[in-house]
This record gives sequence, structure tokens and C-alpha cells, in this order.
Amino acid sequence: MTGSSDFTIHLAEGRKVYHPGELLRGQVEVIPDRDGPVSLKVAVGWETGGRGDREASKLSFQTLDEGIGRSGEPLRVPFEITLPEGPYSFATDRIELQWFVAVRWKVSLLQKRVEREYFDLLPGPYRATGDQRGDQKKRGRTSQEQERFEMFIMGGGVLFLSIIVGARMLSMDAEWFVVAMAGGLGLMGLALILGGLRHSITALRLGSVDIEVESSTVDLGGELPVTVHAPGLEGVRPRRFDVSLIARERAVLSGGRSAEASEDLLFLEMYDAPEGQTTFHHTFQVPSDGPLPFQGVSNQIIWEVEVHIEVPRWPAYKTLIPIDVMPAVQRPEEAQVEEEAQFEEEKVVMAAVTKEEAERQ
Repeated sequence: MTGSSDFTIHLAEGRKVYHPGELLRGQVEVIPDRDGPVSLKVAVGWETGGRGDREASKLSFQTLDEGIGRSGEPLRVPFEITLPEGPYSFATDRIELQWFVAVRWKVSLLQKRVEREYFDLLPGPYRATGDQRGDQKKRGRTSQEQERFEMFIMGGGVLFLSIIVGARMLSMDAEWFVVAMAGGLGLMGLALILGGLRHSITALRLGSVDIEVESSTVDLGGELPVTVHAPGLEGVRPRRFDVSLIARERAVLSGGRSAEASEDLLFLEMYDAPEGQTTFHHTFQVPSDGPLPFQGVSNQIIWEVEVHIEVPRWPAYKTLIPIDVMPAVQRPEEAQVEEEAQFEEEKVVMAAVTKEEAERQ
């Protein structure tokens, strides 16, 4: 229950935890200060908090049956909303996501009041056969793609600026150091562009690097087999050749003309390739208590498989493959089989106990 003494939200049975697809039931209690119709609208939604920009989404808007309020008398209006499939509630060091039910009371033409009741949306005991990831399935650029994109944009911008400034200074017979400064900007722009191209440059040296991930979707607590084949390393002793399973969180806080990004590793498991081998296989064990993916505008939790190769005198080669991690829950048919097996086992035990008691008598 939340709200003031004259405007409160009550969730059925005082629940604070719900599962996707469930009915969220409750009632709104208002105490008008004048006689007349009471206009109420209810919605469920989620919002993020933490170090990144706040993000929010409201879903399932409903207009409740309007009753006639009497001054000073409580008016109770029930509601029920089917909850969506995601994203799930979570909290990490940098990001948290909370679900809420919000009710708007139009007290008068110029006065509106809003109250909220928070709850957690967590994975349920079963998984439907369809896709239930909802917003959690959305995915933008990987961190690697974003890094290259930003380097290209920055490099191109700096190079363009240096050309404009240099041409202007030359036409004005400017001092040599001013022209040199424009040239320095141009070199900086070229360096940024080459930095964005470094992956492609090394790919020419290595040739084809084949990375086979058995499935792009894996359950928490499940196994993720990965095979890496790099024939271009034949006869080469790389400084580094490994594959990693990584979960990272990234929060971006905008402020004026700039944005501050903070990032942290939530999980890391690395496997080094056996010395002298250009092909190897490794099976990662996804932690059962690991975080689930989330893709917002300023807040993300991302799972990736990373292959990292460093060859002497060449830029580092790094490839990231996004992975969808799902909650480890049973399908209804699997749960039924397990329950039936448990029931049969209990019958055998009870029969043995009954037989033993009969023999004693």
C-alpha cells in the first residue's frame, strides 16, 4: 500500500513479487473532498535508476469505472492488469530497474494527482514456448561496434576541421606554428580513423577467423560451447590468443553538452588457446546467479563472447558476439514429468513403509 490518507493503492494480498503474464490485481481507494464523479486511470510500467540517465516506460493504460464520490467517504475501485513479459527487475552496482503500478486521479479540471506502488517482476516457474523476453531482447550496437563508430566520427570530424582551418590560415599568410597546429589536428584525425580500421587491418593479416557459438541463446546455469579456428596463425606465435565469456554493464549520464559513461564487468571467464594450436574448443559454464540482459538507451547489461588475438607488430584483433541469456526455468511439460516421477517415488516409499508395518504386526 502506498499514498496519502485520502489516495491509496492496495495490491491484492499485499504482494510485492509477480511473474510475466500474471494478473496484477488491486484496488484504488480515494476519499473525495466534494461530491461528484471520480476519474481514475491506471497503468503499469518500469523505470531505471542508478548512475545512468533515468529511463521509463508505461504500458497497459486503463480507465477505471468512474464512480460517484461523496465528500469524506472512501470510494474503492478495483483493477486488474495482465503483466508483460519483461524486462525483469534487477539491481547492480550502476543500474537498477523497478516496476510500478501508477494511478492518476483527476481531482478537478486543473488538479491531477498520481500515486505509485512498486513491485518486482521476476522470472516465473515456467517458460512458455514463445519468446518472452520483451524489451530485454532489443539490442543495439555491441560495445566494439560502438567504439569503432565513435572513432570514425571523431576522426572524420577532426580531419575535416583541420583541413578547413589549414586552408584558411594559408590564405591569410598565418604564422607557421598556426599552420603546424592545423596539421597536427589533421594527423590526429587520421590516427583516429586508422584506429577504427585497426581490426580490418589485422583481419587482412590473419585471414579468416571462424568463431562457432553453438547457440546465441543460453540459460543461466547452462553450458555454452565455443569453437575458434584461426588458420592464419599457422607458424606464428601470438602474444595472446584467447576466448572469453563476458557480462558487462554500461551506464551513460548526460549533462549539458557532454555525457559521462561508466562501465563495469559483472562476469568474466577467459580460456587461453593451447600453445601451437590454431583451432580449439571450450565450453563455458554460465553462472546460475548471473545478470539477465537489458538494452536501454543509456543503460545496458550485455553478454558477449570475445575472441582476442595479438600478433607481434600488428594491431590487436578483437571480435565480440552478442549472447542472449535467459532465466533457467522449466517448461510446463518438463515440470509435469518431474512431478509425476516424484509422485511415483513417494508411492514406492509409502508401499515399503506399509509393508514393514504389516510385517511387525
